[in-house]
Amino acid sequence: MLVLFSKFILALFGALMHYPIIKNYKNFNIVYIFIGAFLFRWLLLSVWFLLMDGSGSGDVVSYEVQIEWILDGLVPNRDFVSPYGFYFFYLLSIPYQFFDHPASIMLILHLFEFFGVMLFYFSIKKLMSINKAKLFALLYFFNPLVILWFAFDGQDESLLIFGFGGLFFASTVIPSKFLKAFFSGFSIFVAKITALAAVVPLFLKINTKEKIIFLLIISAFLLTPLFLNSQIFGFQLEREGSFDDLTKTVYPGNIWFLVNQLLSTIDGEIRHVSVNSIIIFLSRCTLLMLSIFTTILLFRFREKINEVNFLALGTVLYTISYQLSSYYTSPGFMAVIVPFLIYFLLHKYELEKLPIFFFTTYFLIISFDINIYLRAIATGNFEGNVVIFFNIYEACIIFANIFVYVFIIKYLLDKNLNKIQN
Repeated sequence: MLVLFSKFILALFGALMHYPIIKNYKNFNIVYIFIGAFLFRWLLLSVWFLLMDGSGSGDVVSYEVQIEWILDGLVPNRDFVSPYGFYFFYLLSIPYQFFDHPASIMLILHLFEFFGVMLFYFSIKKLMSINKAKLFALLYFFNPLVILWFAFDGQDESLLIFGFGGLFFASTVIPSKFLKAFFSGFSIFVAKITALAAVVPLFLKINTKEKIIFLLIISAFLLTPLFLNSQIFGFQLEREGSFDDLTKTVYPGNIWFLVNQLLSTIDGEIRHVSVNSIIIFLSRCTLLMLSIFTTILLFRFREKINEVNFLALGTVLYTISYQLSSYYTSPGFMAVIVPFLIYFLLHKYELEKLPIFFFTTYFLIISFDINIYLRAIATGNFEGNVVIFFNIYEACIIFANIFVYVFIIKYLLDKNLNKIQN
């Protein structure tokens, strides 16, 4: 409870800082922004790890188990099942073999995240101005969801910030067919298959010659797992002596979780994460329909929107489509689109008209649903008034996500969208 409360206070602090940031962002030095954000995180993490003898988050603990398996010679999705990219644990094992502590895992994830933010920074600096690029960096590091999900939890989606930042960079600062393909492969095969949210719109946008180069480089990422007889992708999370089957569970943050909860409490029984096959089927149908709708919408505007805006719009629309309809969702999926949403805000609005209250409140709300849910189950308090409150909380998140989805579609239809050119 102390950890959750501390995260809430820090996320709230980040949200409240948005107002002074907007008034004073021009006075900040970009070097100090990055160094300050990094030192602030690790000052608190050092206290947690060294003085309070704390451990990593639940995900980091499971990472450690699978890193040990990698160091023992096991192969992902051949000898054990993992939903992460094939190379994910190989990357994390590099520092871990020299310092077998959760801090080494979080450090490398943070470094990749910060490099990704730098790539976004340089891109926005070229597209807009150095002042807006500085404001982007400040709004990112003080974003409540980023603080909760990346700063103190050590999540695999940190690598997607690097991958997506690379795609953004390769579409603006140094237009490069090779870099686009490399960062696409990195995002899918090192981070997670949910990176398709950015890779698909990019693939829709590039020309035929680029598609050929793209597929050749992506194929290179497949050589090692195929040679090692790996199934490449898995949809279970294997822990010591147990599995989390991601194809048969439903998590907070989407419509079907709320439907399942409401149906589960009709007879007074609460099934928590368990879900019946009908809910799974309806979820997949909804996801398919939203994905098809998003693809048709993007394809319609493919020739009218420049590459960087098309990439950003497609990534956000596919991600929110997944978050709304899939039974396996996570705040981390939303955290990876924070840079794109900040970019849209800086592009569409004058600073004095930024809808910053909604922006910060939105990310503050969606940060905590999975934490509250799992904490309530673990303590056996998921019943009665707690269920009612949580269902209302979930409904707020769902409506907020729908609002953002509609906002992005409206943004897509904006005739002035291409004021920013590559």
